Amino acid sequence: MTIMTSFTKFAHSLMPYQILIKIHLYQAIDESMIRFKGRSSIRQYMPMKPIKRGYKVWVRSDETGFMSQFQIYTGKVSNLTEKSLGARVIKDLSRELVGNKHKLYYDNFCNSVKLQNSLLLEGIYACGTARKNRKNMPNDLRDDKHLKRGESDYRVSTGGIVALKWMDRKSVLFISNFHDPANLETASRRKKDGSKEDVECPSLVNDYNRHMGYVDKFDMLKSLYEIDRKSRKWWHRIFWMLICPFTLLLLDVPNAVAARNHIEPYGSAQHVTSDYA
Repeated sequence: MTIMTSFTKFAHSLMPYQILIKIHLYQAIDESMIRFKGRSSIRQYMPMKPIKRGYKVWVRSDETGFMSQFQIYTGKVSNLTEKSLGARVIKDLSRELVGNKHKLYYDNFCNSVKLQNSLLLEGIYACGTARKNRKNMPNDLRDDKHLKRGESDYRVSTGGIVALKWMDRKSVLFISNFHDPANLETASRRKKDGSKEDVECPSLVNDYNRHMGYVDKFDMLKSLYEIDRKSRKWWHRIFWMLICPFTLLLLDVPNAVAARNHIEPYGSAQHVTSDYA
């Protein structure tokens, strides 16, 4: 067992999701970064992230912004590139959700038809953007030049997996195992002159946009309350990141517990709507 594996297991034993009783219905998995500029074999450089250098962490977060589970990316093993890394991460971080019909959202790095089938068999509803070169993606969806903004095209497999293309300014692909692609809504989009217009879109698109940002919400909360102490020891930064969820939890323990148990929040006359209704 490596030092990182032992450290991760110890950290999970301290996670706040064990303190709170119920897990929220909606969950999202995405990348997060822990700032670190020292020397470490697992430090990553991600130029598109606000934090460009540091430890890359896969995080599962709920709609309150709390980090429910995490996995630190340690890089290549024996200089070999891991195949299906995204699918493996999704499977690892969703074991607590098996059989409970939770709704899980993630991006196109992880999504595939095979993964959607596997999660559906385990009782996990999942949705995410997709890449057109993924295996088993339908190749007869309408070409982009034949789609106007707001139009969509989709295919449904015999197992109930939906592959959908929706045209915004450019086409966006989705794969879902629980949405009805025929359900349509509207989305507000900004035109070139700055004015807004309502564009028709499948409910799948709005649902994904509504729930995918939970890890970004965790990053925002972490940036407000994180402990930022310089240290030459590689594991200190990871440890400070783990303290952050406890800080957020202690700031609002009554309301956090009430939301998890779907009861009236402390100091409020309103009731929290149950996700399980």
